[in-house]
Amino acid sequence: MRSLVALSVLGVALSTSAVHAATATFQSQRVVVAATGRDHVYCGLPTTPCRTFQKALEVVLPGGIITTAGPGNYGAMKITKSVAIMNDGAGIATVEGEGGRPAIEIAKGYSVVLRGLTVDGRGTASAGILYAGGGGYLLVSKSFIQGALTGIRIAPRFGGTVTIEDSVVTDNVDGVVSSSSPKRNLSVVLIHVTISNNGSLESGVGLKVGGAGAAQHVAMTDTTINGNGYGVTVNGSEPEAVVVTATNSAIVNNGWSAVVGSGGTLTLDRTMVRSRSANYISNAGSIISFGDNAIVDPVTGNPITPVALK
Repeated sequence: MRSLVALSVLGVALSTSAVHAATATFQSQRVVVAATGRDHVYCGLPTTPCRTFQKALEVVLPGGIITTAGPGNYGAMKITKSVAIMNDGAGIATVEGEGGRPAIEIAKGYSVVLRGLTVDGRGTASAGILYAGGGGYLLVSKSFIQGALTGIRIAPRFGGTVTIEDSVVTDNVDGVVSSSSPKRNLSVVLIHVTISNNGSLESGVGLKVGGAGAAQHVAMTDTTINGNGYGVTVNGSEPEAVVVTATNSAIVNNGWSAVVGSGGTLTLDRTMVRSRSANYISNAGSIISFGDNAIVDPVTGNPITPVALK
């Protein structure tokens, strides 16, 4: 009799384990998406790719990699783990935003790499890429961002580090908008980035940098800010709290080249500054120029501080 009871209990246990196994989510360090794929619990292998980035994010392990197997529209996504999403020459991998929401949203303090993506807000997305959580690291590389209210919105609650390289941000209302929080410092680096045709020549900002409390440093190198309503605006709550440095760059053909508010600092090195219609540079903060720039526009407010080359 005891043997029959034991066998019965074992049968129930095995049955329960089988149910859990059947309903468990398959996860992998490397996950593949393709336009021919299907979103299901075991998708992600090269032979059974997922259809959307959002499903791939459920399948991939933290710190893993999602790759594309070909061109396609892979849908909007919210990223809630450290991950690399890579499109290396497989064709145009599109992420389309939907009404009022970001096309790509990154929460909390994760380390995220986005490479080779075409992000299209379709005129209604609040942001092409929103980096909101902070405390982590974001790299946007070889990507094209267009059609959103803000192309790339950097607004971390707990600081962090953001790098944008070899990318184009165009035809948004605002291009790149970065805001530091009162709690943690924020570092933003732009390398070989084109920020163009955001807003109209009367409105919209190419690079808008501001914040309150904690320090924020934005360094751009080999970057072109062209054809926007305003090229660069810099504002801080305290003197020198927000610093933008432009090296070997061009701020040209914008409605206004630069507006630097109280608490903002703009430092120029080997950089051309020239508006489309010879509007003024407005300086209520600090503009520092090394002796190797070409600054054509007149300045209102505080004069530019020249610094000798050393």
